[in-house]
Amino acid sequence: MFDFQLSNKLSEDGVEVPEAELENQFSSVNIGLMLGGGFEWNRIGVEVRGNWGMKQLATDEALDAGSVPDVKTTMLQIVFKFRFN
Repeated sequence: MFDFQLSNKLSEDGVEVPEAELENQFSSVNIGLMLGGGFEWNRIGVEVRGNWGMKQLATDEALDAGSVPDVKTTMLQIVFKFRFN
């Protein structure tokens, strides 16, 4: 799985950090592993997917400055679906 950054947004203690401060803080590409499975019965289905990021999202510059902690993605999706045909 490959993800590409479209925009930055970061909140710290409920306060949004200005976008100018986020420049060069995060990588614009993420590489990860996605696994999942599911079942369908009588046109109704359920899927579960897990996504584990393999790449550090913070840039080396941000890590050296100590402004951003070690950041990787982890995600769990549960999808319910209904098939019409």
